[in-house]
Amino acid sequence: MACLNPTSATQGFLGVSASTSDRGLFDVSGWESMSKTLAADAVQRSCWPHAYAQWEPMATTLADTY
Repeated sequence: MACLNPTSATQGFLGVSASTSDRGLFDVSGWESMSKTLAADAVQRSCWPHAYAQWEPMATTLADTY
């Protein structure tokens, strides 16, 4: 399963995977200036769009580190 492979999952989220035509982060206009929470929800389309907020500090650390 691609979702269990970190590389494939990341490519799918970004919208650069050849194995899906789903919209990814790079397809979201203005994602660079959005909060990470709203940008993630623009891709994942959750019923609870602010649920990602609890992970924003960790996401910031990971993005800044890698």
